[in-house]
Amino acid sequence: MAETDLTPIASAYVRARDCDPKSCFGDFVAVSEPVDRCLAEFLVRVPSDGIVAPGFDPGVVGLLSGKKQGRFLVFEGDPSCAPPEWERREVLGVRLAQETRRQAITREVVESGSDRPVPDDAVADLVLALITARYSQSNSVAYAKSGMVLGAGAGQQSRVDCTKLAGAKVDVWWLRRHHHVRSLAFKADVRRQDRINWRVRHIEGDMSPIELGRFVDALTDRPIVLSADDRASWLSRLDDVVFASDGYVPFRDNVDQAAKHGVRYIAHPGGSVRTPEVEHAAAEHDIGIVSTGVRLVHH
Repeated sequence: MAETDLTPIASAYVRARDCDPKSCFGDFVAVSEPVDRCLAEFLVRVPSDGIVAPGFDPGVVGLLSGKKQGRFLVFEGDPSCAPPEWERREVLGVRLAQETRRQAITREVVESGSDRPVPDDAVADLVLALITARYSQSNSVAYAKSGMVLGAGAGQQSRVDCTKLAGAKVDVWWLRRHHHVRSLAFKADVRRQDRINWRVRHIEGDMSPIELGRFVDALTDRPIVLSADDRASWLSRLDDVVFASDGYVPFRDNVDQAAKHGVRYIAHPGGSVRTPEVEHAAAEHDIGIVSTGVRLVHH
């Protein structure tokens, strides 16, 4: 099914899943709109363990109930439920509390944080990237383009490690579109998830002899190896990507790393003592900086 045949909610999920399909094996889906039949029909064909949504169109629950031999979990959320003002937990006798961030992430937050006009498409992508960073474990960053998150990095002690991790996923996302990767011819009995994993491993290019033998055995033809020049040439075509950070970018190394992945705009709270250094680095790479003033850190 082509993406043009998908409904808006199904298209949104397909785009989200495509960010990191290797990690979507046995995932739990959460959507903000009622599940329609188009999304349900897609879900029954891919590995997944359950879904939570504010509602389900008629007949959809029955369709999903047959997935995983009846073990697919279906939860209906309450749209009126509001999170508490403070989130609290106790760890080994120590009570920890953090305020629930409620400020809406809107186009105005992005547009007001830049001293130069930001194109409409970039504003929309920055909003998406900021929302992704908000709901990822700190430290967290996200790259986005054309209404899709291309890579997210979260939970690292160093923000630049998040930036590198997410950037590597961006490269894999883009290289999956290379004609050498798209032309891989798998045998008919190779499952969907195995095909995804093999494409990623082919891109990563560090297979052991045993793994390489299994990969070749899954194909009908010998694969074309991606050379260093193939990779560099293809990756150089990626452009107009945006980058968002849940906390302020503390050092210019994050900017230098982001620039390797076609980033043109960076959004972060700003306010660090090193923000002038970060802004100078962005100017060197012709990257626009958006200081939102909104801290999204979540532990």
